[in-house]
Order: sequence, then structure tokens, then C-alpha cells
Amino acid sequence: MSYDPFVDAVQRGILVGTSPIRSGADGWWITNEGVVLLAAHLDERQRRVTLAHMLAHVDLDHEAGLPVHSGEARSQEIAASRLATRRTIPLPELISALTNVGDDAELLAKHLDVTVSSLAKRMRNLSAWEWNEVRALDRRIRWPHLERRPLRCAISADVAAEPPRATPLLLAS
Repeated sequence: MSYDPFVDAVQRGILVGTSPIRSGADGWWITNEGVVLLAAHLDERQRRVTLAHMLAHVDLDHEAGLPVHSGEARSQEIAASRLATRRTIPLPELISALTNVGDDAELLAKHLDVTVSSLAKRMRNLSAWEWNEVRALDRRIRWPHLERRPLRCAISADVAAEPPRATPLLLAS
């Protein structure tokens, strides 16, 4: 595993904690506090993926407080998702996993220490060059038939009595 979002957060001086976030968000970036809260119900891989996603929002300097269903909020979510999946699943690690682990999406995700949803997003967003590299392996990933639940995150400037409503990251991204 080449990218560790927890080490990344520590190196940046960003505090990371867990909390039962009442808005339903999986992750919450509190900009003025330099804090990322991760939902207490997330498992280890979900926390890794969610923190990577929240740090992508930080790097992309995304705006807090956007209306949940606005086009700008959706664009921010797509950009953060793309950056986070590239970091957590770099092409050499993806190729190595496909070569050595096989074609089962759940086993690949476990090996890569990501969620199946994150792996799917990475595969959908391969560049043309990356796609050719993966295609050359002649592997077809077997995807599970699981209920899909989008990552939900929130960005706000301050800690308020109630976190902002979570912005769902739609699976089309």
C-alpha cells in the first residue's frame, strides 16, 4: 500500500477522529478547525477510502456550504473521488493485484485495502493509456451484486450544532 491517508493527514497537521455524525455523512471536513471526522460505523477500509476522499477535497480547495444537489457540489464530489481513487489505487498496484490476486472484485478490493465501490470508480476513471495497460492483462473483473450505497461527505467551515446535510457521491462519477 503506497498511499496512507492517515499518515498524510498527520503530516499535514490535520486531526482525524471518529464520531456518530448525525447528518448521515461518512466523512466531515471542518475547514476552520483542520479536522476530519469519520463516521463511527465505518470499517477500516471504508475509513481509509473516506479519509482519502476528504483529503482530496482539501487538496482541491473545495468550497464549504454548497447546496447539496447543486451542480458545483456534484462536480466537487466527482473530482475528489477521482483524485482519491488514483491515490489509493495507483496503476502499478492495480496491475499487480490483477496479475497476482485474480479477477474477483471483492478479493481485489481487500488486497488493495479499498472498498469494492472505490475499485469500481477507479476502473471507470482510468485514462486511455491506463485502460490499455489493464486491458493487456486480459482480465475481466467479476463484480458482486451488492446494494450500492454512495459515499456521503460534508464540508463546513465550523463545528455547528448540527453538521450540514451530507452530499452523496453518486455512483455515476
